[in-house]
Amino acid sequence: MAGFGFSLKFWTLQQNLISDKDIGVTQFYDKEVGSGEYYNAKKAFVTSRGEIWTPRNKRPYKLRENIKLLDEALKSSKVLHVKWSQQNNLQLSLSSGLLADANLTESGEIQKITFEKSLIGKITNPSSGIYASTFACFAFEEQSKLSFFTVKSEIKISTVDIPGPQARLKRHLMANMGEDMLVCWWKHGSWVQTASENERLNLVLLGSSFGRLEVLSSIKTEHDLIAVEFSQTNTNQVLTLEKSYNVRNERHLDSVVYECTRNKIQRLNVISFSLKHGVLSSARNRDEDRLVVGCSNGSIVLFDLVAQKRVAVVTRQDLVPTSLLFTDGLVVVGSSQGQMVIYDSALNPLKFFNMQEDESDLIELSSYLTSENGLLQMTTNNHNTMILTFSGGPLALFKLEGKLGINEILHRHITNFKIEEAVRLLCSLNWNYNDVEAYHGLMNIADHLMKQPLNHDRELQLEATFSSFYSSPRPISDGVVLKYRHTIGCYARRFFHHLLRYRRFEKAFLLAKDIHSSDLFLDIYFEAKEVGDNQLAKLAKLKADEIIAAESSDGESVQDAIPVPEVILQTAASHRLDEVLDETEANNQRNTGSSLKVTNLGYV
Repeated sequence: MAGFGFSLKFWTLQQNLISDKDIGVTQFYDKEVGSGEYYNAKKAFVTSRGEIWTPRNKRPYKLRENIKLLDEALKSSKVLHVKWSQQNNLQLSLSSGLLADANLTESGEIQKITFEKSLIGKITNPSSGIYASTFACFAFEEQSKLSFFTVKSEIKISTVDIPGPQARLKRHLMANMGEDMLVCWWKHGSWVQTASENERLNLVLLGSSFGRLEVLSSIKTEHDLIAVEFSQTNTNQVLTLEKSYNVRNERHLDSVVYECTRNKIQRLNVISFSLKHGVLSSARNRDEDRLVVGCSNGSIVLFDLVAQKRVAVVTRQDLVPTSLLFTDGLVVVGSSQGQMVIYDSALNPLKFFNMQEDESDLIELSSYLTSENGLLQMTTNNHNTMILTFSGGPLALFKLEGKLGINEILHRHITNFKIEEAVRLLCSLNWNYNDVEAYHGLMNIADHLMKQPLNHDRELQLEATFSSFYSSPRPISDGVVLKYRHTIGCYARRFFHHLLRYRRFEKAFLLAKDIHSSDLFLDIYFEAKEVGDNQLAKLAKLKADEIIAAESSDGESVQDAIPVPEVILQTAASHRLDEVLDETEANNQRNTGSSLKVTNLGYV
């Protein structure tokens, strides 16, 4: 496994929470409360890295006092909403009505914490909440209404009734990136089959423009809702996960896209997957072409929404995946018991190591907290920094050290000789969005493999590496193909000569047929003659003759630019040499009079 460093800092001044011997996990300290060799050494190490040991309490920010206030508020209230409004600005809303803003430095240190306390006592037991840049909104279990607050110089409060059942339900709120639309949704109970039409509704679209909240549309989704979110690439689309059953009563997971236009919400398309177990958590990648779900049996399943298939499954018996994050190159999994594991975006496991260089594939956060303080939520700013929210507090900042992108993970796999993992990660990339990372990954994997003696496993790995470009499950745009086809075509020719060097004649012949270059068949011809394979030599000569004749009839030179194969690395079962021979001889009879020109091009 490839290991990555991390640091963890709890936003609390509680004493004796973290051992002085644990140098990789820190907290804040209230003035000089400790002593001893380990305490002093840890303090010197933390401050040398520019981190805060004892928060200052000077006006106007009074940071130490506000950290204590936030910590105490988390003990008595649950966190409803956590959001990175910018890379270094964190917003929180609590069930008590307290709104908090935390400003961080580039390194993740707290600069200041501010509070909006005007809502405290004005809302009662909200089930969900949103804290946006200009408003806050709360939903309730006991009432089918929303409380909407405009965050200005003067707090303005309004209440909006929403359609749907009057029953006790956990209503959820989500806002789009433009903060001009919200959805309120809930899961139905068993009573829905006998309910009226209004009580069957489970998804409400609301507008939040011009400082007011209004109901725009409401629907009953075709199946039971599991999760709802706004698209990050199209602010007018709502993405849902729904539980459905087929005609044989088998459980399925539906990924559904709804379009919000003209104040209406309409179903756009649906992709259905077979899934036997219940879904506990889910997350989509930035491009929203991949979906990862955590299941009740401990399995984590990765789906490709473009190819419409399941691409990877991993199962851990020691972890129940109740929360998920899907960043550019990583999938982070958390459990309510306070455990964390990390995978790359193809679900290859990765290892952590802290400042003490203790390496593990599982982080036990519960060792720092009481049994009641389970991990509730992980929220990232997409820069390897996450805020961890625990039941009863405190907050914690989890940071992966260094730049941790796809290229770095691929490089780590290769240097640790985890080539299968590197190839799986490469094949998971979308060339239309991650073309630079995919191109460099293909080059690095191919370079590494072609420096090694060829065996069956490396041959298959090279095939899969080139297939990530030539046989991608996602259609690659013409611009990306034109940008990389010449260089990758040169590497494909290098792979051909690598096959030929190890006398993999059949695979080399099929690759030469895909590349459609006469000089490659001439290389096969000479190699086959040398080992006494006259049938293969004859076939290679006929193919070279056929290509040269076709080029001559079109007025083209044999030395033209390198063609690029449209289909690469077909299996021998689908293209037997005797079938190709029959085809070639038939073509040769139709192209009589062609001559064979010998060109010594050597190895690419």
